Amino acid sequence: RECVDQLLENNYIVLRRGPSGRIESVSDTGDLDGINIASWGQTAMVGNTTCELESLPPLQAAVIKMATCFAGAFTLPDLASSSCSIWAGATYFDYLRLFRAIHGLVKRGLIEVTNRESVESPSPARSASVHLPTLHTFEVKNMLVRKV
Repeated sequence: RECVDQLLENNYIVLRRGPSGRIESVSDTGDLDGINIASWGQTAMVGNTTCELESLPPLQAAVIKMATCFAGAFTLPDLASSSCSIWAGATYFDYLRLFRAIHGLVKRGLIEVTNRESVESPSPARSASVHLPTLHTFEVKNMLVRKV
């Protein structure tokens, strides 16, 4: 309800009423993707999301910020490539810390586990395909989390 009120108040949508006063159609007046939802801090939906994001532990906050940069699904190595140095010497520990942070975000409902079938790649030596292990993929599907 509050989302529709904000869209009407900011003239992003227009209601067309018939002679009887009933709403006959709803139309948008522009680019709905360009709406700055984060400026709607007075609404419960944005306020609650902002509070939840600000209450995250530092590593989970960093992970959710990195995760929103991906347009679709991502894997643990995708995140690690931007946050873990290969020269630090604790690569496996960094992977474990990132995985634990992702798991915490999944439990909170901020990141979802997506099911992707195992990847098959053609073998250069033979025509048969090599079966590679399945990587867990994750995705931020909540547009409110992405926008705020």
